[in-house]
Amino acid sequence: MRFFKRIVFFSAFLILFQVYVLSLNTRPYQAKITLSQKEEIIAYSQHFAVLDDECFLINDLKDNKIMLYNQNGRFLKSWKTVGQGPGEYQGMWRNDYSKPYMGVLDLRVQKLILYRRVGLSDFQWIEDIFSASRHVKNFKLDKDKIIFDGPVFYKNSYYFIHIRDLQSKKDEYYLPAAVRYGQKPGADYQKPDGEFRRLWGPPWSYLDVFDGYVYSAWIGMLNVIKINMITKEWTTFGHKTENYSQPKVWKVSMADLKKASRWSKENRAKFSFVTGVFADRDMVGLIYMNHNSKKSCWEPVLQHYDGVGVFVKEEKLAGVQNTWPRLDYYYSRDTGCLYVLNMTEFDSGEVEFEILKYQIRQ
Repeated sequence: MRFFKRIVFFSAFLILFQVYVLSLNTRPYQAKITLSQKEEIIAYSQHFAVLDDECFLINDLKDNKIMLYNQNGRFLKSWKTVGQGPGEYQGMWRNDYSKPYMGVLDLRVQKLILYRRVGLSDFQWIEDIFSASRHVKNFKLDKDKIIFDGPVFYKNSYYFIHIRDLQSKKDEYYLPAAVRYGQKPGADYQKPDGEFRRLWGPPWSYLDVFDGYVYSAWIGMLNVIKINMITKEWTTFGHKTENYSQPKVWKVSMADLKKASRWSKENRAKFSFVTGVFADRDMVGLIYMNHNSKKSCWEPVLQHYDGVGVFVKEEKLAGVQNTWPRLDYYYSRDTGCLYVLNMTEFDSGEVEFEILKYQIRQ
């Protein structure tokens, strides 16, 4: 009997210990904001921005419209300007906001449409800005500057980051392209880019800008590249834990593409994929996705670094389950919170979009 009691006590202790450890390794969300679809349906959203008053700008890529919600998820308005003229887009992609500017990237035409926020729910078109690169996939707004991410050829070299000054209209070029893939500045970046693309698809990249530095990361490597916007010098930091599995690149010829495609489908869930980076005072966040085979979904892991790039800890983000190893997120330095757009599909076929809010800066 005494032995049985000890077993029960020990089992209870193990359960409590596991719950305690799990609570340490999982960051709960502070709030869940459900986006109303009574007025208009969200067809397919992939990118969003958080305004300074915590209103949400949602890009509906399928219907080519921008939807505006207040901080409680109440629908305010939507608009679309599809066309080929000034202020019009043909292939809406990513958006971003830096008070008072809002930008929308037209992926098809490779131009950024710049707006100014006037009032609660109105945005005034300012100008269309064509980037120096024809392959931009990402951008960030920072006061009077636009940071574009895409390969651009300048003075006999390729660079991945170029910055347009909205006042002077001049471009500056940063980050030799090969450095992103862990190579020397003068190396050929196109080889690792092409090898990764054949297996895993486009090598998506992620950006943030803070206090005179650009922070860059890409899907295939657990590294942050920190770039000084004045000196153009860069440093790299990252920390691989047992939870992270580096994506492997199978060097295949064009003739083996079908075989490579089959291999990637069969093995994708074995690896981790970086899906975001953000910075604030004395901290940098790096996000990657892991596959949960029991739930058949992808879940995000957030790494914390201090201001100089020293690894602090990593933790899961509670409540997020994706069908693809990418995360639709936005970090706001106004609130010190990370926001994640999450989609839930019910047995009835109805789809609910919600924004999960995580307090990061204490």
